[in-house]
Amino acid sequence: MCAMWFEFRATQRFTGVLEAYGDHQSSPFAQAGVRVSVIPNFFQVDTTLGRQLNGVNDNQWLSFGFCITPDKLF
Repeated sequence: MCAMWFEFRATQRFTGVLEAYGDHQSSPFAQAGVRVSVIPNFFQVDTTLGRQLNGVNDNQWLSFGFCITPDKLF
């Protein structure tokens, strides 16, 4: 499987995310989204919208996630 991703910080709290991945070069999967630092350097929420490019079916999705990123765990 091959994957490429790109993240860019729009502001201190907002980060844009682009990703492409898949086993077949002619119909990869791609998604784009935004990550928000609700509590900077500790708690992030993200959402992405994705689809399979050139796929046989019209595969689309919307995902939501969160991440806890403390500088030190214990």
